[in-house]
Amino acid sequence: MRFLNFTVRVVFGAMFLLAAGSGCHRKTKVLKSPKHYNFSTPFTDKLDLKLMEVSGIAWDTKSNTFLAINDESGKLFFLDKESKLISAEYEFGVKGDYEDVAILNGITYILSSDGTIFKFIKDSTGKIFGPEIGSIGLGGINDFETMYSIDAGEGRVLV
Repeated sequence: MRFLNFTVRVVFGAMFLLAAGSGCHRKTKVLKSPKHYNFSTPFTDKLDLKLMEVSGIAWDTKSNTFLAINDESGKLFFLDKESKLISAEYEFGVKGDYEDVAILNGITYILSSDGTIFKFIKDSTGKIFGPEIGSIGLGGINDFETMYSIDAGEGRVLV
């Protein structure tokens, strides 16, 4: 029995020393800034006061503009790439708690905090629609914050 106790103590002692020793050697990974950008001196730009509560922004490669939504207004803003000034403003829905905007296959989708997704549609006459196209049916209290589009053949919007 003494031999077993000694073996157990030695094994646990070795495991303790191994665990304690492995925590002492921290690996440091140096992150490099992407080309044409320096994280140590970030670029900032001021936006129009209408975007004081901007909660979502997306880049539209087809129109070469930024799309942004205000957190509460139910409006979608188009921003000029260079000046960041509002080039167009569209009311797509009622006042609410809108969190993010994403573009998939040229179609703009807007997410509200309750998980409802709206599709931004502008017809040939210039009339704007923001129909609800779905809601994420999770039980309980949820607060959705972000959405991302993936166009890798399947075309999905992730929330």
